[in-house]
Amino acid sequence: MKDKYGREINYIRISITEKCNYRCFYCMPQDDDIDVTIAEKEWISSQEIIKLVEMGVQLGIKKVRITGGEPLVRSDIGDILKGISSIEGVEELCITTNGSLLYEKLDILKKYGVTRINISLDTLSSKKFKKITKVGDLERVWLGIKKTLESGIEVRINTVIIKGINDDEVEELANLTKKYKLDLRFIELMPIGEGRNYSGLSGVEIREILKHGGLELYNLNKQEGASEYYTLKDGKGNIGFINPLSNCFCSECNRIRVTSTGDLKQCLNKKSNLNIVEFMRSGIAEEELLEIISNEIYNKPKKHLFNSINEKEEKLNMNKIGG
Repeated sequence: MKDKYGREINYIRISITEKCNYRCFYCMPQDDDIDVTIAEKEWISSQEIIKLVEMGVQLGIKKVRITGGEPLVRSDIGDILKGISSIEGVEELCITTNGSLLYEKLDILKKYGVTRINISLDTLSSKKFKKITKVGDLERVWLGIKKTLESGIEVRINTVIIKGINDDEVEELANLTKKYKLDLRFIELMPIGEGRNYSGLSGVEIREILKHGGLELYNLNKQEGASEYYTLKDGKGNIGFINPLSNCFCSECNRIRVTSTGDLKQCLNKKSNLNIVEFMRSGIAEEELLEIISNEIYNKPKKHLFNSINEKEEKLNMNKIGG
């Protein structure tokens, strides 16, 4: 369906857990005494997730992305994917992961119809990877990436460049697209939760680094959702730029989000107006529930307000929103 600004909303991102086996410093508080998770009994259930997608399809949803936290920590991930992939009308089923469990879980993802896997990876240095994630094993992640490439499932690596942390790796990361048939996407650091404490590089700044390093970008004139794609000479894959802060793409936004506790979010930047799972559990009629969801989609805000102070700004960390 369309919102009141005429945007076709056909994409839903569902966080199935805020739990993560990493603790990246720009995503979560680093104090071990700070609890960053909630009780599993409060998570949206596999049956509720499937029902939510079924209703979404009735409203025009065609693409589903499963996120977290780290979605692969859920023991019922297979049931969730199986149920979604069986819904007529779902054209794309994707998942975003930190890659830590990808090697072990890939067969389940392939079996139940995952068409694309996005892996969050900010460095190619094992030492730096441990610093960023606190507990991560870079070698294990690469085993999962290589296995996924061999499986034929499309691979996208999402990279956030942070000043003083990994801004010396821009060229090396970009060169992955010369070696592997994958998309490497540079995503601007979002000023959400712990991310407010750090400074990221804009897409323009990253392009300048590549230019000074002798890496010429060839514009593919390809725009896919939030991403604008380029390639390097002799590149096997593509380089994407997602620049929500320096180049707002809200006029093209086609998505809504649901958190692991069922909050329906019209925009990443905006606090949720309602908890859709509470309505589902109340026994409300499906027709009425569809009307409630339709109203939220229709009233999706015109644009984010990341660059301004506003009372409706989301204060949660990314793991609790859904990456």
